[in-house]
Amino acid sequence: MNMAKPVSKYWRVGLVLLVIGLLAIGTALGSVPPCEGPLVDPVEYNGNPEEIGTRINDPGSGYIDVEFDGVWYKVFYEVYDGGKTLKFWEENGFPVVSKVTVKGGPNANIYYYAADPPEGLGVPVASDCGLQSPRHGKNIPGISYVEFEFEPPPTGSLKVIKIWDDQGTGVVYDGTIDVNIYDSEGTLVDTLILSDANNWEDDLGYLLPGVYTFAEVTPDGWTPSYDPANRELVVEAGDDPAAGAIGTITNTIDLGSLKVIKIWDDQGTGVVYDGTIDVNIYDSEGTLVDTLILSDTNNWEDDLGYLLPGVYTFAEVTPDGWTPATTRQTVS
Repeated sequence: MNMAKPVSKYWRVGLVLLVIGLLAIGTALGSVPPCEGPLVDPVEYNGNPEEIGTRINDPGSGYIDVEFDGVWYKVFYEVYDGGKTLKFWEENGFPVVSKVTVKGGPNANIYYYAADPPEGLGVPVASDCGLQSPRHGKNIPGISYVEFEFEPPPTGSLKVIKIWDDQGTGVVYDGTIDVNIYDSEGTLVDTLILSDANNWEDDLGYLLPGVYTFAEVTPDGWTPSYDPANRELVVEAGDDPAAGAIGTITNTIDLGSLKVIKIWDDQGTGVVYDGTIDVNIYDSEGTLVDTLILSDTNNWEDDLGYLLPGVYTFAEVTPDGWTPATTRQTVS
């Protein structure tokens, strides 16, 4: 299964801890999302809480790398307002922060976002701001430390399946097909590569719940149709794609047709040919493809469809007593 990559590769420095996930503290900042926070009311803790998360003493600004199931999530933090207030945000918007402790003075404020909080949202969050210790706002400056705890984000996955319709021609496509996955903003998330090796289907995991679209790079000679027709896949949190997150692309081979028309010239004799005329159709290798039967019944014309694009020739079986204007003709 492919995974959407929530973070880029960074050089990680600082302390490495094993706390719910593998954590590394760094010192770079990313773009700050707008925030009105705090999202939840803090719970005051008397004294100094036990250290069970990633604790940062005398925080300024930096980031924490969090790993779940081999996927890295980068959470930035910054202390502002004269060192009294904290904000944090996950680089790509994945909700992974479940709890934040802000210590300043004798007690601490604990902001619960998940893990059965006394008060809270009940799920991890990707960002918040306006976090303070109990004594802030009383002219007591300085956060002495902050501590983060994390949970795996509620992600989901989608699947794309490709079907080939050769319209009975026996043509087999033996290459690969790129299928691009876009988020609701139209930003490319990842590309699935479908081929005979993966049975023309693949899935993409570790996606934030939401609406995604899929579009293939169509090979020449084929026309795609999408199911759903609007190419929108609704991803929900869970390990496997729900029915709404499975997309199908059916590629139908492009075919053409040809027509043969017969004209009789009796040179003023009034003679009428009342039989039938066979017209053989050959492919570019000279192999007989089919035979059209012309007669007065079909007004001496007929067509042949479901032909692969290419060069064909046609030749009639000429009746005795008549001379065709051309005995063999090539058509594209």
